[in-house]
Amino acid sequence: MPVFALVDCNNFYVSCEKLFRPDLKHTPVVVLSNNDGCVVARSKEAKALGIKMGVPVFKIRHEIERHGIVTFSSNYSFYADMSQRVMSILEGLAPRVEVYSIDEAFLDLADADSHMIRKRFSVVVEKTVRELNGIACLGLEETPAIKKEIVCSRSFGERITDFHAMREAISEYATRGAEKLRGEGRIAKQLTVFIRTSPFNNQEPQYSNAATLEMITPTDDTRSLIEAAHRGLETIWKEGFRYAKGGILLSDFYDPNCYQPELFDDVKDKPKSKELMQALDHINQKGLGKIFFAAQGIQKGWSMKRGYLSPAYTTRWSDIPKVS
Repeated sequence: MPVFALVDCNNFYVSCEKLFRPDLKHTPVVVLSNNDGCVVARSKEAKALGIKMGVPVFKIRHEIERHGIVTFSSNYSFYADMSQRVMSILEGLAPRVEVYSIDEAFLDLADADSHMIRKRFSVVVEKTVRELNGIACLGLEETPAIKKEIVCSRSFGERITDFHAMREAISEYATRGAEKLRGEGRIAKQLTVFIRTSPFNNQEPQYSNAATLEMITPTDDTRSLIEAAHRGLETIWKEGFRYAKGGILLSDFYDPNCYQPELFDDVKDKPKSKELMQALDHINQKGLGKIFFAAQGIQKGWSMKRGYLSPAYTTRWSDIPKVS
């Protein structure tokens, strides 16, 4: 039976935040979701205080003040960089690594027949990642799980009322979804775009809707996914509403080398799609710059609230920690 080591970083977002803040080593820490809305990561100290995953932050203001809980806004660029460092370390420890999410990866242990060897290997992985990157991880599984869908969405700090602003936001989410597909080595045949107003504001008119589009052939090309997202948005958009959230969902996955088109499918591949997407990912992931599609917007008129954002310790020169 094939055996995979599931490397799962402990409390990943919190671990990243504490890594550059040794003064918080034994302090309860939580990381908040988009728009500083809910708790999405907790340190072991915060868990011990009874802080629940997903609880809205306004409901625990008293506990935060009473116990001195430190809160952070989600710092995605920082977490992504730390994740890439972890994955690079793992690639040096196993012949094949399948990245599953920002804090999880499967390591192929096909050649490790002995349970003792697998157990020792798990210890080596834990020790190596902790020593080289400061992040704790653990786990062994017999077979890898299959992710059923990819969701990219965001709650907006400033409500969106303009179609073009929402179009730019949806374009960005489609871009992220495409990057995740390529990172996981999959292609998707179905895309759903959704928008909604805030369900917590009874003083304003409410509206939510979604549209699902099925592409002729599965793809991981960012351009194709942006085009599909635009078509879906056009069918569900309504003027006169203040939209609080929007996003895309990718589903119906295939292996890029195993999909067989139907006999009469009008297959029109974009020329050199694979090479172009690989070039974009290489530039954007290796810190050589940032290339984006014009559909994502040059000057974004939408943003999310991040009042507790930590410095970009590893991705911005001005935020690199100084030692004196």
